[in-house]
Amino acid sequence: MKIILLNNRKYWRNGWIGNEEELLFAVNVLRDADCQVEVKEVSTGEECERLLDQVSDDVLIWANAYVLDNQQGDIVWLSDLVEIRSLPLVGSRAETLRRVIRKDICQGFLANNGIPVPPGRVIRRSQVDSILRELGSTASAFPLVLKPTGEAGSRGVRMVRSHSELEREVQTCFNQFPESDVLLETFLPSDDVTCGFVQLGNEALLFPSYYLIEGAPGKSSILCQKARDLPWGDGLKTMQVVCEEMALIQLRRWIPEIVRVLAIRDVTRVDGRMDEEGTLRFFDVNGYPGLGFKESTGVAQIRAFYPDHNPVSVYTAYLHTVFASALLRYGLPQPTRMQDHNLFTLNGHGMIRHSLTAGSRSGD
Repeated sequence: MKIILLNNRKYWRNGWIGNEEELLFAVNVLRDADCQVEVKEVSTGEECERLLDQVSDDVLIWANAYVLDNQQGDIVWLSDLVEIRSLPLVGSRAETLRRVIRKDICQGFLANNGIPVPPGRVIRRSQVDSILRELGSTASAFPLVLKPTGEAGSRGVRMVRSHSELEREVQTCFNQFPESDVLLETFLPSDDVTCGFVQLGNEALLFPSYYLIEGAPGKSSILCQKARDLPWGDGLKTMQVVCEEMALIQLRRWIPEIVRVLAIRDVTRVDGRMDEEGTLRFFDVNGYPGLGFKESTGVAQIRAFYPDHNPVSVYTAYLHTVFASALLRYGLPQPTRMQDHNLFTLNGHGMIRHSLTAGSRSGD
């Protein structure tokens, strides 16, 4: 089985893996499963197109970036270039990725499909003065959570507690993230819930977790980039399996529905918090949940459900599951190692097994 990994260092911060060491580790795991893996650094859309024009339809493409620059100074979506050529692709289509990378668009889409999201509003650059005046003349319920609409990994996320702080932080966000607008959300005073999702054919596994930071309880804090950047393994940042039935009932109901309406394929991770009435509200869906062995949130999450296995074995099973799902979708042969060692064959606890019926299956 041949896999081509398309890499772009300029944009890989929002890709599956964002550094050389972890990229090599993943490639070696796939090679150990008898996959022939080639890593191609592509700097422009035109270069990528020339490469893809030489690829046959029995080769699986792994795109480690959302976008590339083209020679005209615009950006092109890497997955679009793959899909136009009807080549097999790991993960979701470009249409889905465009929808989930923009927090305002994603939350609006979820809300229109009846899925609970936090109360909030978007501040566009053209509206900033009028909206800030409006907010300044009303009794806004502080604190609020401020987010750039087009970033991932908690970049730029901050809590604001007053009108003066809001004005300052909105301008800071615009300056730091020139491609984003600002999303203001009502602060939900509860721990972050993050639920992983993987599929293999008509079966899925859900991994319901609390994302906890020592000394920063969710009732008064948010998961900002500084907290996200803490290392795993020293106890300051942990994943805890969700056991409370109120949360589990809502996750069983909503995660498969989120996957279905967004046409997610192979893998995702969905983030949310409970409001004061106990309703779980979802605010982020990961198009490319990280697959780096050491520091990726999704990898640390999966390990919490397989405590009796060593981390390398769990990671290998996770990577095998994602790639076996993509191969199965295209009718391509799955290496024996992937069939024998994946998250569905590994003994764990706390995950939720879910059957994907024709009406609830994620994107083909």
